Amino acid sequence: MKLQVALFLSLSLLLSPFRNCFNEQISNLPTPDGFSTAVAAEDSYSQHIYSLPLEVDTTRAVRHDQSPAFECCRDYHIIDLEFLFDADLEQCADMGYRLFAEYCFAVGQHERIDFRLQNGQRLSWPEWRNGKRLRYDRSTDRHLTYTVTADSSRQSFDQYLRFLFTWAGSWAVLKYADLVERDSLQPGDMIVQNRTGGMGHLSIICDICENEAGDRLYLIGSGWTPAQEIIIHRPGLSEGQGHWFTLAGYQHHLADFDFGLLNFRRFAGREAVE
Repeated sequence: MKLQVALFLSLSLLLSPFRNCFNEQISNLPTPDGFSTAVAAEDSYSQHIYSLPLEVDTTRAVRHDQSPAFECCRDYHIIDLEFLFDADLEQCADMGYRLFAEYCFAVGQHERIDFRLQNGQRLSWPEWRNGKRLRYDRSTDRHLTYTVTADSSRQSFDQYLRFLFTWAGSWAVLKYADLVERDSLQPGDMIVQNRTGGMGHLSIICDICENEAGDRLYLIGSGWTPAQEIIIHRPGLSEGQGHWFTLAGYQHHLADFDFGLLNFRRFAGREAVE
């Protein structure tokens, strides 16, 4: 069981709206017998991820329009995070962008909010707050730059996220985020599946536990399409233990959707200059 510090809880309260910040947290979910979790560095992104609150009612995951996402979710846990928009924008990859960007915004690491779009163009939050905007030109498949009045407000930040959700997705994460070896995975890292640049999927590693033999199991959550709340999945038979997956088990868990192989990625800040 991880001990949460008061300072980090106060930072969590600054992040975009949790309906009830005092619900059970991801870190409270029990590990299988013989497994334990590690404590991440204080105020780190990994600590933020496994400190996210869970909804008390696990029977009602909803989509962006408040319609039911599943008939019954009793075998799942739902991360208690309200939608920013009532449009179908916060899909699986968007939730990965959002969690990292809002964490960086809350702790003042604004320079790390720096992403590439599907076509490879970069747009960071510092550029956006200083007035840089992009307009899509269909003839060149590029975004043209124009300038508006600088604005560093939360409303402007939400507009930045809305633009990002519209023009970036799992393919951009796969191509431009940092590659992570499976032995180096941490809470907050992403599992990306996308074969060709079309429909893909992005999942978030919410926590990791390990036994004395070095075997690792993973709590894995994801949004979906249409946009819905982030759900922590439960393994099926031979896919893991309790709510914890093996990586091979998670590959099997999503096999019916044919998203492709698991690739591991991490947002680490600005990438190398082209």
